[in-house]
Amino acid sequence: MLRFLDLCIDLMRSKHARDGLAQYRNQTQAQSIQSLEIVLKYFIEKSRQAASEAQQKAIGLASELEDLDDEGISAEEAILKGANRNVT
Repeated sequence: MLRFLDLCIDLMRSKHARDGLAQYRNQTQAQSIQSLEIVLKYFIEKSRQAASEAQQKAIGLASELEDLDDEGISAEEAILKGANRNVT
């Protein structure tokens, strides 16, 4: 289940994660409620980490765009340059 949640977080599939957690809850609720607690805490922590990383990346990209605007390059050109840099 933890690997499934890692994949959902990496692929940004929140609906799949929610459905998987619901199914896991139904399977473990009667036998092992502690297992469900561990999985939920893991999911919350990993989701927070992923959100924090995405936020830091967005801040970095925003500052790059500001720097490029200061140099007289339009935002559209900056986006295209960034896309080309990621391809190579």
